[in-house]
Amino acid sequence: MATSGSNSETTSVNNVSVFLDNGTTSKPPRFNPSNFSLWKNRMLLFMEGIDSRYLTILRDGPLVPRVWDRFNKDKDGSSSEEDRTSATWRFILKSEKKYTEEDWKLVSLDTKVKSIIAMSLLDEVYHSLVNFSTTKEMWSTLCVLYEGSNEVKNSKKISLVRKYELFCHEKGESITNYYNRFNSLLNDLLLLGRVYDNEEVLNKFMDGLPDFWGKYLYWYQNLQGLGNNASKGSLSLGMSKLLP
Repeated sequence: MATSGSNSETTSVNNVSVFLDNGTTSKPPRFNPSNFSLWKNRMLLFMEGIDSRYLTILRDGPLVPRVWDRFNKDKDGSSSEEDRTSATWRFILKSEKKYTEEDWKLVSLDTKVKSIIAMSLLDEVYHSLVNFSTTKEMWSTLCVLYEGSNEVKNSKKISLVRKYELFCHEKGESITNYYNRFNSLLNDLLLLGRVYDNEEVLNKFMDGLPDFWGKYLYWYQNLQGLGNNASKGSLSLGMSKLLP
């Protein structure tokens, strides 16, 4: 009895640990090299929840204050602040000497985003990225290292599409596990940009089941005629009711 209780407590502790590794609204998800795509998705959601500008920094680089600068006059020798044409004005980087308090806050955002990433990384991973000066450089390198180049990602996508095409129920597999495997595969494909029509997904799910799952075929027939969003919702709701 004591052993059973101990095992239960250990399982409970492990579950809590995994949950915390996924992050919270105030703590970034811990880096997961074995499932980088899922970690990346969580990290992007975490950052967007703090400040949507963080995603712009990841994509385009640091946000740097700029100002309009007059470098030439109009033909009549005059120049107006209201007439900022390319012939008389240019948009240039603002000198640090002229930074306002708001400008410094804007510039500091890059460091804040970089620190979020750094705090979530394993030491051995961060060690290879520590010398990058901008968040964009760090993030882009991290993605290439664990997602691969575009060629590698395309290769992964092809492999997953093939896995989807051959997907079927495994002998002795519970319907719960079958559903979880199928859903996980769809999520992996989605993260790589491969999206299937909802009706096609439902057909594929049902076609992979053994014939004796007749009640699921009946359930599926009742989904016909529903809209796309309704079908997606019914898939989860229906499975939750029917799964053992």
